[in-house]
Amino acid sequence: MQALKQVTALPDLSRLTRLNTMHLETMKGITDLAPLLTAPALRQLALVDIGHLQPADVAVLAGHPSLRFLNAGRNSERKNRAVRELVPLPADGDWSRPAVVNGDD
Repeated sequence: MQALKQVTALPDLSRLTRLNTMHLETMKGITDLAPLLTAPALRQLALVDIGHLQPADVAVLAGHPSLRFLNAGRNSERKNRAVRELVPLPADGDWSRPAVVNGDD
């Protein structure tokens, strides 16, 4: 999802059992990332242009059981470093394949 300022909350993602990659860019209305914890197969997450969120807001993702890659761009190297310390996951996943939300590959 990109630049949808009218979106202010993420839904429960627990039924999206094949969602393994998610890209959120310039989603300034979203302030709570906790619903991402409900995505059971989420392995890669890109958070681009999320300067409105504090590192502590992103720290909730440290508890995600299947998340293996996090690419979080906060427009501040100091805050990016803080996010990497709170959620110590590599950013270099395979971003070339789009997520499958429903249906066949």
